[in-house]
Amino acid sequence: MVIPPLRQPAAPWEKPAPRPEEQLLQAGTRGLRKLEQEGDAANLSDVELLGLEAVVLLVVRPALFVTGGDFVSPPAPWGALLDQQRASIRRIAPSVGRIEVSFGFGESQMIGTGFLVAPDVVMTNRHVVKNFSELDQGTWRFMGGMTPAIDYRAERGSTARASFQLVEILAVHDSLDLALVRVSSEATHGHPAPGPLSLTSMPSESLVGRNVYVIGYPASDNQGLTPPQVLRDIFGSVYQVKRLQPGKVLEVEAGQPIFTHDCSTLGGNSGSCVVDLETGRVIGLHFRGHYRHANYAVALWQLADDPMLKSAGVRFD
Repeated sequence: MVIPPLRQPAAPWEKPAPRPEEQLLQAGTRGLRKLEQEGDAANLSDVELLGLEAVVLLVVRPALFVTGGDFVSPPAPWGALLDQQRASIRRIAPSVGRIEVSFGFGESQMIGTGFLVAPDVVMTNRHVVKNFSELDQGTWRFMGGMTPAIDYRAERGSTARASFQLVEILAVHDSLDLALVRVSSEATHGHPAPGPLSLTSMPSESLVGRNVYVIGYPASDNQGLTPPQVLRDIFGSVYQVKRLQPGKVLEVEAGQPIFTHDCSTLGGNSGSCVVDLETGRVIGLHFRGHYRHANYAVALWQLADDPMLKSAGVRFD
């Protein structure tokens, strides 16, 4: 009989390797320091971008649960505003899903949000897809051993799923935090595929100050940058489920492909759609934020003639 050797205890000076969430926290903190020191010119890595979402205002920016495709009664001053557009919001919410990756062990890890912009095309952030794909001789391919999917349900208190496999990276934008991924039309749980959303090619004359909302899947604050009490007050310590997050447009620069808003977002909201409340049209793709300062989104109306989006069949109104 061979007696296996005893496992030696780790020496006191040998620190265990940090867990992935700890690594992300450290990278997020580095990213925040870069932003504080260099402003918008800061060159952030993909891991520093991931999860840099922010709570901008500490009050009147709720994060409402979406359940059964509907949302709970909002607090003032959003009650009447959101109720008036409830039918429009219920039409849009089913087309937004949680992007997750399976590693073949029966468990999935959430990495962001995405939404349908053509019958078989999901839009999300470039830094989201880089978590499960890589550039191989000029072509983006999924990494081995990873199976990405999008789940259009994942609601609080529900085990129902509407999961569809992501099958191909269609395009990754060169200069914007935007990517397009082809999605299968066959659900793994028998749920019918939702319809694509329509993007606006002509926004209202002045977007600044307009009411908007984000639909997405906020995760916990990976960087530890948001005070715990703020997280409890806004998110109730419940994460990775579908939320409706209203706010306002803060700043729009003419001709620029980015605008800012103040919806309450966290890591996981990367890839969420930003919707004009009054018109029900998607105006932006949320990609990051800076706590107590602003959240940032790609101005999609600037891309109505973008060849990358045109070739993928992205719908504009």
